Amino acid sequence: MLTRDDLAFKFCVGRGVELGPGQRPTKVGPGSELVFVDKRSPEELKAYFNSPDIVAGKRLEEFEPGSFDFLIAHHVLEHSSNVLEELILWFSRIKPHGLVFLSVPDKRHTPDGTRLETPPGHFLLDYIAGVNDSSFESREHIYSFLWGWSEVGGLAGKSKQEASQMVANATRSPTNDLHWHVFDAATLKFVVATAAKLAGRTASMVYSDSGTTQLPEHRLIAILKENADTGEDINKLQTLRSEVGPLLNRLSLEGMEGQPLFSLTPEDQGKIFIADNSKLRWVREPEALADRGISGVPPPDRAWPYARSVYWARHRVRSLCPLA
Repeated sequence: MLTRDDLAFKFCVGRGVELGPGQRPTKVGPGSELVFVDKRSPEELKAYFNSPDIVAGKRLEEFEPGSFDFLIAHHVLEHSSNVLEELILWFSRIKPHGLVFLSVPDKRHTPDGTRLETPPGHFLLDYIAGVNDSSFESREHIYSFLWGWSEVGGLAGKSKQEASQMVANATRSPTNDLHWHVFDAATLKFVVATAAKLAGRTASMVYSDSGTTQLPEHRLIAILKENADTGEDINKLQTLRSEVGPLLNRLSLEGMEGQPLFSLTPEDQGKIFIADNSKLRWVREPEALADRGISGVPPPDRAWPYARSVYWARHRVRSLCPLA
């Protein structure tokens, strides 16, 4: 059976980037250059692996578009709450006709085994809605992830009441690192092909295999060819993405007039917002809270209904302001 290194040695040639190499970077083709990317700092990586023997790197956004001949990411994609959006970012850093080598866990070899496999439509809905780690839709995945890992993760050995409280705390935590989605070989191909089209590319699959008793992961290698004509349906999908968010934002503000809301984003946690004249406003003065009858009332257990509404209110509507 071919190993990751066997495949990378054959297909990954030139200047490449590996995302999240951890303690074991992939061995690539002869004469090739490999740089590393990780969302964690060196200190965080040492704590995560409980070892000083780690491979740290930069952020992918620090590199110019089209910087690399190939990109490698093993067991990284399942940590993305918006898979198509994440892949589009990855693909943007690859040259025309560049290559990607991806792998994701086979759930039969992980504590994800009891979870439902994510259907293709869910990945599309995440993309259209622009969800992120802080979105309500993503936070709900925390329940299935932690309860699925109850025998091996942080819930192991806890009583039902203790475990329930720990899960509730995690859903309200500013940050979480988990398997947001569960893949099989078919859905891995689907997200790569769809993200390629959204990025103006065509993914030509050159190698793929599925998990087996001996192989604990699904693997895929694809060449990303440029393709300006990605099809009418992809154009419709991109249009939906640009239109659905503002529509949900308007309807939510109208329907929640005068009601307190809060955001799950790390930068806005603890702040109380209110729908006021179809605008989202941050209410921070005690007098304003008292005037609206919510003085002393803790933030409601009701997240702002659209993932990007705070972003739109701040950067597009530009109505986010304290009320005196």
